[in-house]
Amino acid sequence: MSSRPTKTPKQSAERLIKQAQALQLRAHGHNYRGIAKALGCSISTSHALVKEAFIAERKGISEAKADLVELEVLRCDTYLQAIAKQVQAGNVRAVDTALKVADRRARLLGLDAPTKIAPTDPEGNALPQRPDLSNLDSHELRQLAELMEKAGADPTPKS
Repeated sequence: MSSRPTKTPKQSAERLIKQAQALQLRAHGHNYRGIAKALGCSISTSHALVKEAFIAERKGISEAKADLVELEVLRCDTYLQAIAKQVQAGNVRAVDTALKVADRRARLLGLDAPTKIAPTDPEGNALPQRPDLSNLDSHELRQLAELMEKAGADPTPKS
């Protein structure tokens, strides 16, 4: 259980107003020191107000996104119900449409396994795989680094 005292509705409303003000100041280019001065609070409080405002915005966006996904899934269900008799009767166009709706529904709900995409160059050709250098000894690695440097390549390995 938290040792913090419970805030009154008035205190909660005042905090929300301060968050909105802090976020607006931040959006207008003020740093945390400027926000603190404008709102009459400490720099750490101004930072906390902006952070809380961003968290609230992200939560609102997440909730709105979830609502939209739910609405789209409901629409898909409605479409499937509308053509169910035609699908059961074997209407090929209705079956094709039902499969497309089901595919859309599955994508909305994240039911499909992720698609693996191989990296390619701008022309669509597969990129060369990095060679395995683990079997080279230190002398061979130095030689390779010198050759790569001579060729103008960055000899440092990428992780």
